[in-house]
Amino acid sequence: MEKYAVNINILGRQFPAVVDREEAEVVEKAAKVLKDKIKAFKLEYRNQDDLNVVIMSCLDVLMEQFTHEKRLLLEQEAVKKEADALAETVSKLMDMVKS
Repeated sequence: MEKYAVNINILGRQFPAVVDREEAEVVEKAAKVLKDKIKAFKLEYRNQDDLNVVIMSCLDVLMEQFTHEKRLLLEQEAVKKEADALAETVSKLMDMVKS
């Protein structure tokens, strides 16, 4: 698989990486999300130093990710429960048709 050099700039610091094509898109998207989050936190917390802003931004991104994962898990459980109920109904109907 072809490798790509990606150079991410966050708060003036360079973070080079060599990744696969699919990973390059993900890395660039993740960097944009983090940079946007840092920008928002810097505006909201002007008195905080850059390290604190970066840490708060990373925590916020992770909290959003975990919240999203939890919501997806709950939705999957609900869909499975519905599918099981439908399967049981179909099974009962099939039994009635056979009788």
